[in-house]
Amino acid sequence: MTDEQSQGLADLLGVSFLAYVLSLSEGEIAARLKGTKTLDPDGEDALADVLAHAAELGSDRPFGITPALPDGSSLVRMRRFGWTDLDRDHTHANLFRLATGGVLPEVPDGMSAAETAIAEAAIEYYPITLLSLEQGKAFLPPKPLISRKHVRALEAALANDPIKRLFAPGTVFYTSSGMGYGALMTYRVAECALATAEQRVRMLTNKSPASFISEATDNLRRMRELVESGSCAVPTVVGFWNVEMPADVALAGPRRGLLRPARDSDPHVPMAARATVALDTTCEVGLHVGAKPPPAGSRFWTGVERLVVDEQLVSLAALLAGPGADGELALPVLAWTQVFDPFQPYVGRFLPAPSGPPTVPFPAERLAELEQWIGRLDCGYHPSIRVAISRTLSAVTERGLSDDALIDYVIALENLFGGPGPKLEIRISNALAAVLGKDREQEADIAERSRCVYRARSKLVHGDELPEMDQHLQDQAQLLLLDALRVLFTTHTKLLADRKARRQLGTKRPGVG
Repeated sequence: MTDEQSQGLADLLGVSFLAYVLSLSEGEIAARLKGTKTLDPDGEDALADVLAHAAELGSDRPFGITPALPDGSSLVRMRRFGWTDLDRDHTHANLFRLATGGVLPEVPDGMSAAETAIAEAAIEYYPITLLSLEQGKAFLPPKPLISRKHVRALEAALANDPIKRLFAPGTVFYTSSGMGYGALMTYRVAECALATAEQRVRMLTNKSPASFISEATDNLRRMRELVESGSCAVPTVVGFWNVEMPADVALAGPRRGLLRPARDSDPHVPMAARATVALDTTCEVGLHVGAKPPPAGSRFWTGVERLVVDEQLVSLAALLAGPGADGELALPVLAWTQVFDPFQPYVGRFLPAPSGPPTVPFPAERLAELEQWIGRLDCGYHPSIRVAISRTLSAVTERGLSDDALIDYVIALENLFGGPGPKLEIRISNALAAVLGKDREQEADIAERSRCVYRARSKLVHGDELPEMDQHLQDQAQLLLLDALRVLFTTHTKLLADRKARRQLGTKRPGVG
């Protein structure tokens, strides 16, 4: 190889990987790659051997063998260092580490047989987690390579484990993250544990072998908990776009989550907007064994439904916190969600990247208020106002026409204060007057504005057009709705869980001045 080729391979493998397999510090490797310092003779020989091995692994026919599947780019081919030498029962990467005097990580004490088997597989695979991913192309690592030796060890360890229940022929099971599966296999258990662990340590930028082993065994424990109890809280990250937060700021999110600036290491889903803000949280994932998943509305879906609420509460909190000093509204908009389902490392959901408003900084003077609103919404949320929240957000983020937004706002008001029965227009206007008015004159004004908004909505849904002079009613509807939500989540919190009491507000006639 030429010096240029060697340098290219060294850059491809990266400082962290080379430091591990050569049993040297990252500082020594970084200085060597920059050309500011050489290694000792043994180190230079070992580096040359690793780079020669990388050149062989990166070829189309490594060691004269045509791989069953093409491995793609040169960077992806470097993951072939995870191949296992069958004679020595170690991956190529770990064999280099052992040859240079390094030692392999140890299995932590106190583990079950199955956890020990996963930990041993994680130790062999660990060096591959130190390789880079292709920026802009690979948003998740490829599936891990696991030797037959470790699969067999895990198979024996799972013989009496609860997870074994899913191995029976003909088994069909579902998790509430949205995936269905046939009978489980030992290799799949190991693959999911290691793949999820790699995603997690890359996202958390924790390169230690102890962290990787811990994440892998934690994923196995979540599998077991799902099988035994039917549900399990799993790590989840939600990405939002359209707003930015200062790098040194983190806010309390719903259900003890953490709202923080997004990092380059966060998941990036092609076709979705790149997140600028992220929510670290958990999701209660359910497991069901049967030919079909449970119907909508069953407890199986509760955790996923609550996660959607959390996503909406973050956006709604920004709306209620209001615009900054310049009058510009900074609204977090959902980009993607990654639920680390222990049985499916490659599952998530996303919204296509919209051509919406540009990303703007969240006003510094409103950050404390944003956190307060998240807390209020999280504490006071009740499922009976779910439609009101979703329609409020859809009016702001999804409706390209003011007419559509107006309809959404009124549907939200109906969800808050309406109900079956006649004279819905009057009942909603009376309810708004009751919760927003501070005196009889203000109550009468609010009631009249509410009736105008409702009549405009009725015209639209019955096929009429609004005259130009009524186009401002969309803004009026938004003001009334947001003010009503502010009151409900501050001074009238008892009404949130009492739908009957909210509806009865409409029976009170407002003052007439």
